[in-house]
Amino acid sequence: MKTETELLLGCPALFAAPPRVQHAGLPFSEPQISLGTAFAVMGALKSGHFACGTIHPHAYHGIIARAGLGKTQAQEIAARICEAAEQPELITGDSTSEAGLMNALIVSPRRLIVMDEFGRAFEQMGQDKGGYRQEVISVLLKLFSCANSTYQGKNYASKEPLIINRPMVSLLGGSTPHAFFAGMTPRLAHDGMLSRFFLWFASGKSQVVQTAPFDLPDKLIRTLARIKDAGQPAGNISTEMVPKQITFEDKESFDGLCVLFAKQARSKTNDLESALYARYREQFVKMCIALSDSVGVVSEKAIFYADELLEFLYAQTLEACNKSLGGGERELAETAYREKIYNFIVAECEKSSDNRVPSSSVSRKFQNGKARQIAIDELIQQERVFVTKALKASKYYSVVDTDAIDASVAEFASLDPSDPATYSNIQTDSKIQVRFKT
Repeated sequence: MKTETELLLGCPALFAAPPRVQHAGLPFSEPQISLGTAFAVMGALKSGHFACGTIHPHAYHGIIARAGLGKTQAQEIAARICEAAEQPELITGDSTSEAGLMNALIVSPRRLIVMDEFGRAFEQMGQDKGGYRQEVISVLLKLFSCANSTYQGKNYASKEPLIINRPMVSLLGGSTPHAFFAGMTPRLAHDGMLSRFFLWFASGKSQVVQTAPFDLPDKLIRTLARIKDAGQPAGNISTEMVPKQITFEDKESFDGLCVLFAKQARSKTNDLESALYARYREQFVKMCIALSDSVGVVSEKAIFYADELLEFLYAQTLEACNKSLGGGERELAETAYREKIYNFIVAECEKSSDNRVPSSSVSRKFQNGKARQIAIDELIQQERVFVTKALKASKYYSVVDTDAIDASVAEFASLDPSDPATYSNIQTDSKIQVRFKT
């Protein structure tokens, strides 16, 4: 696997300028800060103009670096690049509330949000502390997959929701390692949040390399200015807008890698790896769009560079998460606890006449409330446990979808008993079989 310096120096020619400009403008040599900021900016600039099928280049990037290594300078250079690309309105500062974010997206649904100390939001979410950063991050997670649809946000001025049409929001977040990992919990690592992020970790071992001001190269400015002319004009995006589809010099290799990534994601049995790799293919495509040239062509070198860089990023993210969460032993303990709860629910359901167990019985047996709820939420997400309709104002759990069974039974009761098809339904409908087996 290549080093971060080799990945910086090995950028495909047409993408090389933005990260190298970033690198030249920072006070320290930190390749991951340079690369992460460049990918965030280029993905944001190309959102709405280029796409690959239904996948768009907007993405969430988190730069994890100790104070003083250049996160702030990188954000300032990002603003200069957007200005050179004649899209200065793209960058918006740290929104202080959901309402502020919604108001910005109403003006333009294409945004690059710069969020200082976004790790604090993870900390707030992990400890359920609330706060505006947690509120904004929660909205961003919902916005991630809305580029081909609409998002209904809260309207604090009236009862009617705010409709954001095809939002394409990018995030450039900065955080110190302590703030980021302080909030890292198994729930955040496993619930799909991290799979939406590209995480860039600065080594902190760099030397001072640049102190003098510099200008953006004229060639880079001309290249950036051409982006806004691709696809549709910049600004508010309508449902009729069709971004330009990127093309590949080596489509066979690109398709082969996409198939490989899909297979690898399905093969993961470790909970953390499975969660992280859930969006691996999608992130690979986003990276390829960001690496495309000003007319939307992805070179053969860019395809394999994206493969190498993504492998590097995910390996270090997995290692960092394992260290933060206490490594494999902690994950094994959480898995064992979840399976213990599941086996208890199965045993209690078998004892009951209606295949249900009251949630109060589970609570009495497993008294660590937070850990219990995390485990049950994961079982529900995996569709191994179902929450059934309330009976006597209590919540019940089941290992089969009893509400669906009841609906099937009701449908069966309305059938004509003289019709042979009625009895074939009993034999073929697995939900009815569960209910009537003897």
